[in-house]
Amino acid sequence: MIEYSRSPESSQKIHDKEVAVFSLGENLDPRTVESFGEEWEHFSEFDEKDLGVIGPMYFSILLPYLNKEVNLLDAGCGTGRWSKYLSTKVGWIEAIDPSSAVQAAGKLLEDSPNVRITRAGIGDIPFEDETFDVVISVGVLHHMPDTFEGIARCAEKLKPGGRLFVYLYYSCDNRGTLFRLCFKASNVLRRVVAALPSVLKQIVCDILAVTVYLPLVALARVIRWFSPKSEMFRLIPLSAYYDKSFWVIRNDSRDRFGTPLEQRFSKVEIEAMLTKAGLTNVEFSDHVPFWCAVAMKPTGS
Repeated sequence: MIEYSRSPESSQKIHDKEVAVFSLGENLDPRTVESFGEEWEHFSEFDEKDLGVIGPMYFSILLPYLNKEVNLLDAGCGTGRWSKYLSTKVGWIEAIDPSSAVQAAGKLLEDSPNVRITRAGIGDIPFEDETFDVVISVGVLHHMPDTFEGIARCAEKLKPGGRLFVYLYYSCDNRGTLFRLCFKASNVLRRVVAALPSVLKQIVCDILAVTVYLPLVALARVIRWFSPKSEMFRLIPLSAYYDKSFWVIRNDSRDRFGTPLEQRFSKVEIEAMLTKAGLTNVEFSDHVPFWCAVAMKPTGS
């Protein structure tokens, strides 16, 4: 267990976890934090099968750097699903999140003794600099007002030689014109849906999961079934869900259309932010989801 850099403001008991509560910092959007709290309390169940399918998609470029000696910070843990997936691959995990999602994380991680949950924001991480071997932030930093500032705060917590892993929404920079037009249309819809009251927002997102996601996923599955050795099915929008459960599809529909603040970045922009934060040896995964990147904090920095 890693020591906090200061005393918590309070604490709460969540299942078998004692969760310390700290200030959340300033680099956050309150509406988005509240929205994610609602989302993750609703989508709090992730079984081993789903995590076993999704996990390698995200972390393929990070896994070579993990072992039982690694202390890891999960910055913006949400339900704790990624801490759950990685808990068997590292020695210790500190999982932080500013939202009420820590309630869901406490339940999901109650049988993970090497994970501690803390309610805190990335803008004010309650650990000393150069503490962690690995810091991950998966699908979080693009929901902050200042994404680079979030990257910089995460990088500060790395030991020299440590790795920062980020997943940031892409700006469709590796897609064609038609795909980009479809995305622009969906983004207009997102702004409308994200402004709805919580219950209505969830209903609309479920409708989108059934009427938009499922037909495209079904088409991708059919194409893949007829041509199992071809990658043609990946041309279909949302084809990345061809092997995912409907639970995951519903969750991602809510994640995509229900979030008030969302930013998107090109591969070039992400590399520039990582470099500006003092990191080197930037690697990107070459498959969905885009973009996942890992970078190293130089020794002696």
